[in-house]
Amino acid sequence: MASVKHDVFPALVALVPADDPVELTSISSAPISPKAARQVNTARVVIMDNLIIIAIDGGSDGPKVVFREEIKPETFIKNQGSDSYVETVSGKKVAYKKDNACGCGSRLRTWRPYNNVNSSKDPTE
Repeated sequence: MASVKHDVFPALVALVPADDPVELTSISSAPISPKAARQVNTARVVIMDNLIIIAIDGGSDGPKVVFREEIKPETFIKNQGSDSYVETVSGKKVAYKKDNACGCGSRLRTWRPYNNVNSSKDPTE
């Protein structure tokens, strides 16, 4: 079973297409990198052993997964206070970091994308 490596909410996210040769760690989620094809605000980013899930609040429909791809685990760089990075198997590059906003009122706060995924933290602690 997969385990959760990183779960960030609210998050600012920048996605760079696979055909862009930009160095992974030079991407910025805020301010947004000029090379980024897309920026996602007030998102939730979940990194598992070999998967990234990015979801946004879909309003009355609840959380909506807008990006889900297999990752190259060796490219995952977890940082506190600055951008974290990962590259997908298809070559897309993702930079994300915790937003200073509270994410108040968002259904993403209580959304659990894990289903039957093991947590890396002992639930008895």
